[in-house]
Amino acid sequence: MKLLTFLFFGLIFGNAFSQKDREKILANFDYVDYYPDSTIRSAHKFTGTSLERFTVEFNEIGMPVAMGKYKMGKRIDEWIYSDGSLTIFPDIKMEFYSNRVIIVPEHTRTGNLHPGCGTGRMQAQQEFRDKYQHLIDPEGKDSQRKNKSN
Repeated sequence: MKLLTFLFFGLIFGNAFSQKDREKILANFDYVDYYPDSTIRSAHKFTGTSLERFTVEFNEIGMPVAMGKYKMGKRIDEWIYSDGSLTIFPDIKMEFYSNRVIIVPEHTRTGNLHPGCGTGRMQAQQEFRDKYQHLIDPEGKDSQRKNKSN
């Protein structure tokens, strides 16, 4: 009985808990992947060819958790995370051996964007939020609306 009640309220109020910024994400990205419950899993902006893209990844409840670039299906360059951490992936290096292409991985480095005793992490988290906000609202329309209402 509890399960039926939970499902009933889940169906009624499901739209009230929809992913924040969904319309902005759909308007500002070229391609979107979804979780089975229709929450956005990742949003991609293609650059140059379809093999290169900038991606924002989301957790199961729709919050952005990671941003970075892909090239040929592999993460490259800096990937920043909502917790303030950073991973640097090497660019793809290809070597040719008798008509075969071999992708040679280089080293990967992880760490924080800003060292320090807590304040660096907070600054990195704020930079993540600012970058995400710029991606979903590149012209700053929301901030302009807030300034007009004040």
